[in-house]
Amino acid sequence: MNQIFIGIILILGLGGYYLYSENVTLKENNAKLVYAVEEQKAAMAVMKADFERTSMANSNLQASLNAAESEKSRYLGILSRHNFEKLATVKPGLMENRFNKGTQDLFKGIEDETTRDSTSKSTDSSN
Repeated sequence: MNQIFIGIILILGLGGYYLYSENVTLKENNAKLVYAVEEQKAAMAVMKADFERTSMANSNLQASLNAAESEKSRYLGILSRHNFEKLATVKPGLMENRFNKGTQDLFKGIEDETTRDSTSKSTDSSN
């Protein structure tokens, strides 16, 4: 009879120890999962901010594209209404001056854009 009680106590003790060790392992795994979830939440927040910034840049680029398309249409309209070959033959001095001024304005615009872009890039890289 004593041996049966000792056997039962031994089985209960081993079972208790097994459950205790499983409980410790589960708590450690739970802590790791909580940490992983927090990391994922932080990564999702960064991704959301990046998406919003990209969406805003995309909207700005679309607006710039629409403005450029509108300006292109205006210039094509001007070009289609005038016969520049005839005007250049009839008034070469006037046409030369206008074309030279237009070319200078274009080059100045390109220079301003590239200067502004390189200035903003150097400012961004220094931050």
